[in-house]
Amino acid sequence: VNSTATIPNSIGRDESARLATDTHGNFLAIWLSGDAPPGQTFNTTIVYAWSSDGGATWSDIAPVVPGELVQYSPDIAMNRDGVATLLWNDTGSFY
Repeated sequence: VNSTATIPNSIGRDESARLATDTHGNFLAIWLSGDAPPGQTFNTTIVYAWSSDGGATWSDIAPVVPGELVQYSPDIAMNRDGVATLLWNDTGSFY
């Protein structure tokens, strides 16, 4: 992985990064990202970016699930064929 590669569109405080790869050199990164204007509550969203060249370059960042919920505790697994499973918690209602 190119540890000096930059991920475009970073939107603030980033933490809890998880990285998964398959046997074809594809990488998927997910992490907690958030921002809060002064005096407002810090909200977090799980975001992702992917690389298909072994980590040399990365896609733009996008939310896994857009919305107003506070999301946290991201995790990821990817099988050898590139099928990914993402897990996280959020502050939504349970039905």
